Amino acid sequence: MATPRRNNRSPSAQLKAIAYLDNILAKEEARARGAEEALMLDSDGHLACASAANIFIWANGRLLTPSVDCGVLPGIVRAAILELAPGLGIETREDRIAVSRLPEIEGAFLTNSLIGVVSLTRIGERALPAHPLTARLAAAYELLLDSADRNG
Repeated sequence: MATPRRNNRSPSAQLKAIAYLDNILAKEEARARGAEEALMLDSDGHLACASAANIFIWANGRLLTPSVDCGVLPGIVRAAILELAPGLGIETREDRIAVSRLPEIEGAFLTNSLIGVVSLTRIGERALPAHPLTARLAAAYELLLDSADRNG
């Protein structure tokens, strides 16, 4: 977990603006530790996001993502995943996710407009398995992009 936290009480928390400096510092901290990405908590200690992406976790057969009141950017790909998942029979929930739940997760992935959908292979020292439904969601998202490209 990164030292800087997302200030979920700030009106600028959902904007890529000067408030994004904490995310940049978190990514630098992660790279100094040998990681590619940093997970960030909100002011209350709940999981918020990665330094440059939204996060989704698989827990108890459901897909969970931090709610926007955790100070996350309401990303375009995040919204698409939340829209696509029910059509694939995947139950989703936006919620406050306690860090104490991380040891029980079945998998996780990140989303943003540059990377699309990318599975996390580990959180800290814990290796994460590739959840089979992540690949289905990624494929559905790619089809959505292809359809948008064809239809202008």
